[in-house]
Amino acid sequence: MRHINFFYQFFVFYCLVGCQLSFANPDYRFKTLNTSDGLRSNEIYKIFQQKNGFIWFASDHGVSRYDGLLFEHYHYAPGQINHISNNQITDILEDSRGNIWISTEAGLNKISPDGAVSLFQPDPKQPNYLDQIWLLSLFEDTQGILWLGTGKNLKRYDPVENQFVTYTLSMPDESTYALAIYQIAETSLGLLYLATSKGLAIVDHDSKQFSLVAKVNSQLVDEDSTHLLTVLSDDTLLLGTRKSGLLLYDITTKELQQLINQKDGRSLAANNIASLMVNPNGDIWIGHSDMGISIYHRQHGTFSYIKAEEFGSYSLPSNTVQSLLIDKSGLYWIGTSEGVALYSPLQLGSQIYRKRPVNSGLSSNYIYDMYADDKDNIWLATSNGINRLNTLTQTIAVFPLTDPNGGQYNEQSIYQISAAADHQLWLGTDEGLKLFDPLTGFSRGGQGQPALPNSPIYTLLPTKDDNLWITGYINVGLRLFHQDKGVSKDFLDDENSEYFAGGNFTNAKILSSLGELWLATTDGLVRVNPESGLVNHYEIGGKQGNTKVTSIVEGQDNTFWLTTDGEGLLRVSSLPEEDDLLDIQYVTKPYGLGQNELQAVLKDGDTLWLSSRTELIKFNVTTGKWQLFPSLIGDDQLLFLENAILKVGNILYLGSTRGLVSVDTTKLFSNKFDAPVKITGVTAGGHQLLSHHDSLLAPPISLAYQENSLQITFAALDFTNSLNNQYQFKLEGMDESWVNTAQKGVVYFNSLSAGDYIFKVKGTNSDGLWSSQIASISFTIERPWWFYIILTLVVLLILLALKFLLKGKHYMSFLHEKAHVDTLTSIANRYSFNTQLTQHMANQSPFALVNLDLDNFKDVNDRYGHHVGDSLLIEAGKRIQSCIRKNDTLGRLGGDEFAIIVTRFQGLPDLYEITERIRSVLSQKYFLEEHIIVSSSSIGIALYPNDTTDKATLLSYADAAMYAAKQHGGDHVFMFNKSLSQALSKKEKMLNNLKQALGNAELYLLYQPQIHQFTDKMVGVEALLRWRHPIEGNYSAYEFIPEAESNGTIIAIGNWVIETACKQAKHWQQIDVDGFKVSINISVVQILQADFVGNVKKIIAKTAVDPQLIEFEITESVLIENFSKCQKILTQIQGLGITIAIDDFGVGFSSFNYLTQFSFDTLKIDQSFVKDIKLNNLNYKVVKNIYQLAKDLDLEVVAEGVEHEEQLFLLAQIDGAIIQGHYFCYALEAEVITNLLSHQSLDMQPISTLFAQQLNMN
Repeated sequence: MRHINFFYQFFVFYCLVGCQLSFANPDYRFKTLNTSDGLRSNEIYKIFQQKNGFIWFASDHGVSRYDGLLFEHYHYAPGQINHISNNQITDILEDSRGNIWISTEAGLNKISPDGAVSLFQPDPKQPNYLDQIWLLSLFEDTQGILWLGTGKNLKRYDPVENQFVTYTLSMPDESTYALAIYQIAETSLGLLYLATSKGLAIVDHDSKQFSLVAKVNSQLVDEDSTHLLTVLSDDTLLLGTRKSGLLLYDITTKELQQLINQKDGRSLAANNIASLMVNPNGDIWIGHSDMGISIYHRQHGTFSYIKAEEFGSYSLPSNTVQSLLIDKSGLYWIGTSEGVALYSPLQLGSQIYRKRPVNSGLSSNYIYDMYADDKDNIWLATSNGINRLNTLTQTIAVFPLTDPNGGQYNEQSIYQISAAADHQLWLGTDEGLKLFDPLTGFSRGGQGQPALPNSPIYTLLPTKDDNLWITGYINVGLRLFHQDKGVSKDFLDDENSEYFAGGNFTNAKILSSLGELWLATTDGLVRVNPESGLVNHYEIGGKQGNTKVTSIVEGQDNTFWLTTDGEGLLRVSSLPEEDDLLDIQYVTKPYGLGQNELQAVLKDGDTLWLSSRTELIKFNVTTGKWQLFPSLIGDDQLLFLENAILKVGNILYLGSTRGLVSVDTTKLFSNKFDAPVKITGVTAGGHQLLSHHDSLLAPPISLAYQENSLQITFAALDFTNSLNNQYQFKLEGMDESWVNTAQKGVVYFNSLSAGDYIFKVKGTNSDGLWSSQIASISFTIERPWWFYIILTLVVLLILLALKFLLKGKHYMSFLHEKAHVDTLTSIANRYSFNTQLTQHMANQSPFALVNLDLDNFKDVNDRYGHHVGDSLLIEAGKRIQSCIRKNDTLGRLGGDEFAIIVTRFQGLPDLYEITERIRSVLSQKYFLEEHIIVSSSSIGIALYPNDTTDKATLLSYADAAMYAAKQHGGDHVFMFNKSLSQALSKKEKMLNNLKQALGNAELYLLYQPQIHQFTDKMVGVEALLRWRHPIEGNYSAYEFIPEAESNGTIIAIGNWVIETACKQAKHWQQIDVDGFKVSINISVVQILQADFVGNVKKIIAKTAVDPQLIEFEITESVLIENFSKCQKILTQIQGLGITIAIDDFGVGFSSFNYLTQFSFDTLKIDQSFVKDIKLNNLNYKVVKNIYQLAKDLDLEVVAEGVEHEEQLFLLAQIDGAIIQGHYFCYALEAEVITNLLSHQSLDMQPISTLFAQQLNMN
């Protein structure tokens, strides 16, 4: 509990300040629950937490148990298992035995720990029966005795005898008087007090009566009642009244204090009190019937207030506050007449300045940039003008942008603010550059200056000599601007430049300590030397590029930190030998980063402050320690914006889509609550087998064989942000590993085999802290004996169903369904989907077309069989369907390709959320026919009508975006954009050029030497295909070879490569170098072509080369495609005398398996093992064992990717004989190899010396 108390120490400080300045109150931001979330009623009378962590809500429509995800309701429903006596709930209590007691206006109810519901109704036949059904309150004393307050008297319940004893009011004349008992409380001395319709009363156990406390009741006006009663730790009684305010009665000193509304704004907000709560700091929270909440800071004698704000995003839902509770995690629950409000103290260090329903807030919630002046002001760039926040007074001023003539500009976005001369401000707007005078409020455009276009300006960077570096929309480029002199330098605005042609623009830029400009752009990083004009463009995220860099700061020693949209945090520095090359280190989720999609970075000493789309992150660059604060904001709709971050003193300011977020960095807390994890339900065969049980008490479950498909629900009972809670499960008896859940709080098992199982689940709190508890439940699926009887009945039923389907409209309906529904997945087929797509386009309403393809689906079919592949498609269809709305359309276009028409989305963030939800759920593990399948998806999006109004083009655009996502490694979502369009054009141009490349003699071979480490001799080369186009220049092999394989041109190209390499090998054979081999890479398309072996024979005969000097290299993927056929063909190739090498050995999941099924001659160790080899590290041990394995199998070994002397030394330690890599040299032309072999044959100098000489000559 220490962390909870820590939160409350700050509450006192804020509330004290709030007595003097109302705006300095804590920014209470409430989440709400109401009927739309699953409550049966918004009229909440009481909120209660069980000892095991569940939350209960009492209302006028029964009582509901809540686990953060689902509700279980108990209400008046005769004949149902959750039936109780009445829906008007007056109180709820858990006794020391774990029973839940519910009092209503028509009877008493008990829910046992096993879920059974018992009703207590008047029964005159029973002695000491419950003769009152109008019940008002429940209480269990320290002796375990249950007390009931009724509308007439007090009852004590004896659970052993199942009898009720009545206590009545004692009057001076010894008469009795009926009165209502609203609440019951016990002091530390065991004294029982009652809040009654006649005031405070005390119980006398001996006489079984209770008497009124005159001193207290004398303060009540108009015979007011005390209907609320709480005992403080010092045995002071708190009494809430309907008319007389709050009474504090010290039962030891008999002193009485009364708090009432004095109409001075510094006292109780109202005299009617509907609820009471005391927080751990001693503050008394007082809920009113119509005036919200008063908070009495007892230690200081001051008040602060919370009221509902009409149309407020984070407001109390109502000023009628009927229940108050602090749960075990420190979360505040508030029951009102319009639902439930929740507040987390984890938000204490944050505040959100936002647009208000009245003119007291921001002009817009979109905050793109902030600038701090020297007068305690923060200037805000918004989507609707410029705002100013004074940090001392906390007041917000809105400045409409006006021209010098007094006219007001139209509503416009301001993207960045920068200081100008004379305390003025430069503004980058969507209508160009403007100069703003805070004193007059006037602004004027900068577009009248020479060479400055009237286009959107996105970033501003002032220099010491009053110049301004500007970037903006595509045609703006990068310009150096002066107010008086205009533009003096411009870069990146040439239509032929990569920056301009790619539709690129800049999100952020800095001027480094070395005087260079570094630009974070929508397509990587751009580096500009403003003196020399040299421009370098660096793609981020591999060969595909297209990764957006959102923000950049300079660190120490000429290093830079970048945030990206998808690749996490990057540390960038220049290579010492190559200043124009960068050393890029990726810091992503596996290293502790919560998300790879980052928006902004700010350097603060050794600390980097980062924002993702939804979270604030703290990173210490020295220690590498991360701190994530996912519960700080508490608004799932709030998204942080790119490069919108500022720090003033200890306060961090972040721009978002929901306002300006300020964070006191000295008051940041992580959620340390150890959330209990509970199994909340087990359903099998359509029957609920476990619901209310605490899983710790649940007995093992026995299931018939037909009940072998289960749904198990569970919850981690931290309610701070239940959707942030994560879960892992395992089913012992099927899989011993922990698996992340695909859906929150539920897991499905289909067609389990007979046997014994133990299901275990663990969870986290809202900040990702794993609970120390693991919930589990055991079940057994019995073996069937009636399987064939059921099978026979099913067959008969199917035959009968088919008979009826062949008749009349049933038959027509059947045919219609077959024509429009995919028979495997039961979703729309291609014909039906295209029909609906045409209808949507005819309606001319905007929508998004989402194309989706399952990654590596062919591998699943090949490895597990098509029946498992079909099951994967069915389950994937179900998961996608669960993520979309009713108005969206899902279809299967064929194979593993799906498409979705998404309508009525609220802007791109909403669309991104939908597609990200689909991507996430499809990346979770599948449990299919006792196999665990790991899959993911590639998703592409095109917008109608934004991208095109043509159906065929729209489909091709969505498909292109999907292809780009797949090329990016899969498990990504890509939006179609101009860059993709240009990439498509570039690809089509390359394909057309490729068709002519062989005929135009544009292809050529280079040869990379293979060196025997101990003899220092060149023993062979690997032939590498290259393509130089006369206009386009060099094409990368990574680009054109996959395309050649795809369109079949690889066959002709491959034959040319083999013949050219064989001719060259014959030439080298004549130099008389013993055993000098030429290795040739062979594609699977070549191997599987008709008469591949015959073609090779012809080439060997034509070139007259010794086949023993030729080696074919194949990769594991070649074998995976068709192992049996490849094995037969490669055996024939070996019969010709050609040796076979397996390339990239060790990276495939079955490389070692192939060694047992095929007789290879050479193993080429993949360079990924060599790259990070260190003495005795894992890579070193792997390489050492591969060498030993090869030695045992009498195989030659070649180590690829040797680039450093340390790698060479370590390979020597493990008998690394043949080496290939850039350590010696890059791939060389045939003439250079010939010259080297001539010198080598004369035994003149070491080969490494010859390499150096040749490189210097070239």
